[in-house]
Amino acid sequence: MASVVGVDPVCQLCGRSYPRRNGILSLAESEARLKTQVRAEEHYRHSYTSLQTFGDQWIAADLVLQADPGTVLEIGVGQRVLSHYLSFLGVNVFTIDIDSALSPDIQADVRELPVQDGSFDVVCCFEVLEHIPYGDFLLTVSRCFAKARKRFIFSVPDVRYVLAMHLRFEIGTRNLIDRPLRVVFPRLHRRKLGSHQEHYWEIGRAGFPLSRILRDLSSIPGVGRIDHHRSVSTNSIRFFVLKR
Repeated sequence: MASVVGVDPVCQLCGRSYPRRNGILSLAESEARLKTQVRAEEHYRHSYTSLQTFGDQWIAADLVLQADPGTVLEIGVGQRVLSHYLSFLGVNVFTIDIDSALSPDIQADVRELPVQDGSFDVVCCFEVLEHIPYGDFLLTVSRCFAKARKRFIFSVPDVRYVLAMHLRFEIGTRNLIDRPLRVVFPRLHRRKLGSHQEHYWEIGRAGFPLSRILRDLSSIPGVGRIDHHRSVSTNSIRFFVLKR
């Protein structure tokens, strides 16, 4: 990545320019790559989405926007709903993905992010970290957190059973009550994930209680506060916000 003072960095391999926004982007020196697990023909089509999954995208956007960011790094581009929405609202968004077919700004492994520490206001990574072994999880989160000046936001599956209902009371256009109600149950059979599955781990599976995840996250240097909640849309994922 060639860089001159006052000039945006340019990739010496492909000639692509990366706008300088409070930091300098660089290409990964390592060519190590994870094997792409998510098959685009199965996940990135209309039948894979739903009203609930679009709700998760809104929740993700809201968590990001609460930090009032000027720059955001999204790891795992998915269907680009989030990056397009944030860009529409004037946020400068860069994307990283392991799959070059999704045309990310930079192709890289989440465990080897080719950007400098503190390069972005917010770094986010939704429904990605369960695709790497848990042995790599803590170090990966620590590295992602280091890239963010304000906060690192991510989500992973929470497969504990939940009895959920939504209480809403409206009069005309006035929304007087709008509150999700939940009761969470442990899984009756908390068997481990099979080797044929895409996920290495999930909250609620054998060996991965929420208490362990929170305990491990709290050990990351620089983390001053951890906010987390289950999605009010799908009920099957949990959002985490790591703040300084």
